[in-house]
Amino acid sequence: MTPLRWYSKRDIPAIRLILSQVGENWHDEKLMFYLTSSNHITMVGMAGEAVVGFMIYQLNPLKLVYIGVREDHRRQGVALTLIEKFKSKVCVRRQSAIVVASDDNLPLHLLLKKAGFKARPLKGKNSYEFSFVMPKEAVASIVDQVFAEGIMV
Repeated sequence: MTPLRWYSKRDIPAIRLILSQVGENWHDEKLMFYLTSSNHITMVGMAGEAVVGFMIYQLNPLKLVYIGVREDHRRQGVALTLIEKFKSKVCVRRQSAIVVASDDNLPLHLLLKKAGFKARPLKGKNSYEFSFVMPKEAVASIVDQVFAEGIMV
């Protein structure tokens, strides 16, 4: 399993490298918006001391903005570890998570399906919306635990 941590400013060159490897050329304003926004979280996947993947997700509503893995670390579980962390944010307050993926992004489609997301085509767009919904039994179990133990959520 790939270790994850919150991003820090020293990770920006590695994030830019990952973006460039897939042809994304985010201007500084766009990147800094996501990295400094209070409604967005950026996490990085590590291999030793090196950043080999990252994801940015929005908190409200819970939505994956971007996920990327360095070319030399693809198909090694980095993206799946990041997606599983994203899914872990689904809870009683946020009972679903959303990812929008273009038609031509087959690797992301396969990754999301493997992680338990369900797809539906978006009308009038060349995209799919993938969603992960917390199972009702899990919600009921958490609610029962909250009342039994007096936990605040």
